[in-house]
Amino acid sequence: MNEADQWHRRDAGDAARAQGVDPALGLGEADLARRALAHGANELTRQPRRSPVRLLLEQFTDFMVLVLLGAALISGLIGDLVDTLTILFIVAVNALIALVDLYHLGRLTLRRETFTLVRVPAGDAAFLKPFLSMYKHDIARFFPDFELASIPNPRCVFILRDLAPVGLFIYADEGSGAARIHLDYVVPAYRDLKAARFFYNRSWRLFLDEGFHELIVRNPVPAHERFCRKVGFGPSLTNPRALVRTLAAGADLPAASRSQSKN
Repeated sequence: MNEADQWHRRDAGDAARAQGVDPALGLGEADLARRALAHGANELTRQPRRSPVRLLLEQFTDFMVLVLLGAALISGLIGDLVDTLTILFIVAVNALIALVDLYHLGRLTLRRETFTLVRVPAGDAAFLKPFLSMYKHDIARFFPDFELASIPNPRCVFILRDLAPVGLFIYADEGSGAARIHLDYVVPAYRDLKAARFFYNRSWRLFLDEGFHELIVRNPVPAHERFCRKVGFGPSLTNPRALVRTLAAGADLPAASRSQSKN
């Protein structure tokens, strides 16, 4: 693969510059219209669904299946009916198993999950405190300095995935339009980045509506730093131990920012 095509390996700032985007400003309406005309809609192309009959027939194009069918033919020609029927039975069962697997995989692919944000007060004893208690050891691995009681005026948001609480996000106002992230935790069974992408790429208006234009993570452990970079954070120019991400009202997917604010 060409190095230029490996976007997932590039720094977020470099990727933005290569696309002619200022992460601090995002794309304007004219830019969005021009790019839509040049490249089409920002959506995946849906492939036509294959019928069950076609899926079944495709199972007989595999090399090993063709070998078995050839063996069955040869056995039939030399009069070994038992071997012929045995091989054909094995091929048929294999095809049916593969068809059932493809059917269930197709259903999983088409299934649409629903993500929701739910705010809770910092003193919530019904759910917030039990959640923090249940996962406190795992939370300590990624946020060793986290202590809810020490955060001034914390804002707590649960991420629900099909109504199941899978993540907890706690942040606080640091002034000058910046929100410091104190906790960004997802339970182990749901760490496929879907909750994170929903929160950072589709829920950024939550912060804009509160007057924030920048998110800050301070002193992250290496594992959390890698995660932050995956979801669009970049290093601060003024604090080597801080990661920042700028939110722009004109950008549908806010990118990382090498902020020069007082971080």
